[in-house]
Amino acid sequence: MTKKPTTTASARKTTKTVVPVHDLDVFALDVTERDELFSTLRELATDARTRAYAPYSNYRVGAALVTKTGRVFLGCNVENATYGATTCAERGAVQQMVAAGEREIAAIAIATGGDEPGAPCGICRQVLREFARDLPIELFNVPEEKRVKPKVIATSLAALLPLSFGPEMLLEDAHAKGAPATTGTKPSKSKKK
Repeated sequence: MTKKPTTTASARKTTKTVVPVHDLDVFALDVTERDELFSTLRELATDARTRAYAPYSNYRVGAALVTKTGRVFLGCNVENATYGATTCAERGAVQQMVAAGEREIAAIAIATGGDEPGAPCGICRQVLREFARDLPIELFNVPEEKRVKPKVIATSLAALLPLSFGPEMLLEDAHAKGAPATTGTKPSKSKKK
């Protein structure tokens, strides 16, 4: 059984100490293991959402991603008065991951408010694609009102971003022209079962 991330670290940290694993493939986990992993990610994403800075839209989002090595990184949306400088929760988590030296995302859970779970914007989908060809994604809502029932949508990056463009395409093009690849990213491959 694959070991799941631990939640013993302080809730105010943006990364979590986890049980190390080697080449975590969430698609290959059995149903129980996958449910346990996503339960932990949903809890962490919900917590990250409480710290979102969204004074303009009041639309708070939290994200928790796990890497292939089992490390978990959190992000929340941070709005800005110019709107264009706003950072989405998913990109915030990816930035934390990259700053910590990780490069391969295994899965992500994204918490939003409202009656229905919200999906990542197009930019976030493309940023996730930079670090994974495909990955399981759980979208879920954290209802503000008791009349609204929480919902979870299990999907994948390939479903949200079909016919995607990724770093391997640039690396293949550069290699074909004889140039050395210097992006520092390693395209990940997932095994669907």
